[in-house]
Amino acid sequence: MSSLRLLSAVEQVAEHLREEILRGRWSGTLPGVYLLASELSVNHKTVGSAIRQLEREGLLEGQGAGRNRRIVLPAGRKAVRSMRVGFSYNNTIEDRKTDFIIVLRHALAEAGHLVVSPRNSLLELKMDV
Repeated sequence: MSSLRLLSAVEQVAEHLREEILRGRWSGTLPGVYLLASELSVNHKTVGSAIRQLEREGLLEGQGAGRNRRIVLPAGRKAVRSMRVGFSYNNTIEDRKTDFIIVLRHALAEAGHLVVSPRNSLLELKMDV
């Protein structure tokens, strides 16, 4: 039986970023440290350490101070283009809970696409649908 290996926060973030890069969530460059830290709800120093780990592995390449890291895919891997898909709802509470919408959002996320929606419904934004 193999022993259990616990991962540090940095290793967990690095593993998550590695999976997302290889899945094609980002193409070209990785988002900034502070944006990733906010998205993952971790300290920016944790994300910075994880990024440095991925740089040592050769998955990321620095482009100079103040510039996002370039993604370097392993040989034989093609970049998969992901999409940002936005949903606007007529009625926020009821529309978000529709089974079809839940299944669709989940399927898009599983395929590597970023699913976004505004906080307010179209009615709250005074849009006449």
